[in-house]
Amino acid sequence: MDRPTFAGLMAAVTALSLAVAACADQAPQAQPIEPDAALAAGICDRTPEIRTALLAAIDGAEHCAEVSDEHLGALDGTLDLSGLGIEGISPDDLSGLTRLRGLNLSGNQIHQIPTRLFARLPALCQVDVRDNPGAPFSYMLRLLETHADDLHSVAVDSDPAPPFSLNVLLSNEHVALSGAVVRISAGEQRSSLAQLGGVFGADEGQVWIADAAFAAGDECGQAFLHPGLEISVDRTELVVAAGQSIQGAEGAAEKNAVCAGIPTQVIVVGPHSFASDERIERLVTSRSGACFAAITIEPEPSSAPGGSCTVTEYVEAISGGTSQTGDLQGDCGWLRIEHSAGQGGAAGLEGCAVEELRLQVDAATFNRTGRADLVSFDQETRCYTFISAAQDPVRDEPLQFSPDQACSITTGAPLSGDCGSILIWSGVGRGGVNSEREARAEVARIRPAVEGEAEATHIGLIEACLGLPPLSIRLDADAFREAPAVHTYNADSDEQCHMALVVAPDPRVQSQIRVAGDRQCVVGAAFQLLGYPYLLPTTRTGDCSGLIHFAWYLPAGGQISEADFAALVKEAARDAGDSGAEGWFGSQAEMLCVNDVCALVWSQANQEAQP
Repeated sequence: MDRPTFAGLMAAVTALSLAVAACADQAPQAQPIEPDAALAAGICDRTPEIRTALLAAIDGAEHCAEVSDEHLGALDGTLDLSGLGIEGISPDDLSGLTRLRGLNLSGNQIHQIPTRLFARLPALCQVDVRDNPGAPFSYMLRLLETHADDLHSVAVDSDPAPPFSLNVLLSNEHVALSGAVVRISAGEQRSSLAQLGGVFGADEGQVWIADAAFAAGDECGQAFLHPGLEISVDRTELVVAAGQSIQGAEGAAEKNAVCAGIPTQVIVVGPHSFASDERIERLVTSRSGACFAAITIEPEPSSAPGGSCTVTEYVEAISGGTSQTGDLQGDCGWLRIEHSAGQGGAAGLEGCAVEELRLQVDAATFNRTGRADLVSFDQETRCYTFISAAQDPVRDEPLQFSPDQACSITTGAPLSGDCGSILIWSGVGRGGVNSEREARAEVARIRPAVEGEAEATHIGLIEACLGLPPLSIRLDADAFREAPAVHTYNADSDEQCHMALVVAPDPRVQSQIRVAGDRQCVVGAAFQLLGYPYLLPTTRTGDCSGLIHFAWYLPAGGQISEADFAALVKEAARDAGDSGAEGWFGSQAEMLCVNDVCALVWSQANQEAQP
């Protein structure tokens, strides 16, 4: 098996099918600094008090018309506008000040802060708006829930819209969440979405706002001061996710009836499976023929044949059709596995004719085993067709046919006779079998779906992740003496779950601040139930300015060994430490921090393989 690479990690883990949220909107990218056409005419149109202060701070310009964008861009200290009697200020008054580090607006007559006032000041690390009639300027955050296209999500609203971008830290309990931090962009009232996923270990899960902070510029480190600006959060406000479909009970029952009876497929694959076939194909349809589930398995072209792999596919009826999850056991990394499911029937397998079959189910064929299968194998096309009948596992007592009771099941025809509540499905397969006997064994592995069986596997993975101890890295002056990044990881003894933490100098910080002298920084991470790409928030203690740090967990399910995961972590640390401002961090990820908690947000371009 080829050793996986860190670049392919995010796509590879989607096959593990942990039923957690994963399709949430990504945090909006920072707004670009837009050039102001008014700069061509100097600063003569700006608020008089601000115009005068700018002229006093600029060397080489005696008149407002002489001020250029180069003059404004050179101001890198603090602009003192305090006590000038300013009644109103607009973003245009501050345009061009791209290197300004501080802004003092205290002691004026400002009643309201414009929503995007500071959006064009990327280097701003301190703003003072105290002692104004509108101070303290407060921004109230509210947690909201949304329902759309079978997705249950949360977002955060700000009243009023903030003048800075604002990061909000979410906490969750018993329910999966797609990300720990959402962002409200400057001038916007609503944040990006965080999607809710499965509920584990309780009847319901909860999400709430844990903390919030204005987003500091890259060069500010942890020192971002804003006296006179306040964020108000109601931490008792909860969004509750019940452990059931968000559809109404009546609608869910209607959809379940349409797609009832889709079974759980189990396929065992090894190198011998492809001795005579390029791929393995399976298609199963429900009793009514209205819904289907299909699997295609073939070797990865770039991988050498591996060992035995067991593929289990669970299908659940939902609004609009079906939902699929799957589990892998054994050596599966050398296989390419594709799933599809839906409502409306399937076209079948190309080159496989669906033979008409008639299965008679009665006391003699059904009562002893609770199962009846009819299989026909075509040696020329290597296709097989089948019909199956089985006990419904939700019945309190197994169904027993009386001597005069029978059910006749014919391919493509309505049922006849007294079929009661038995489960019925049919299907076609090709590949990996060489005789009718082998086809019968393959069909026998297909079993009635049992409610909660998919979740049971997921819960096992989550319990393994919950058992991992927190990670911690202590950094001092010698932290990067031997390597450009440091890392640590852990794994449970059964290799069901792995977790890793990486710390490196931030490539966006031009000064490349490092931990030096008597400075101390401790970065840590602990498991939190978050969805793909399984990025965990990190905590920082001490002076951690100028560093990036990110953590992730991997619900490996035994598919990635501890040794292979250690290699992935080492590669991630090397990539983080070697990348410049144009490297993978600057182009593919962003670190959103809320005080001493940070979360890496992967860019949309790197999340093509959403589960």
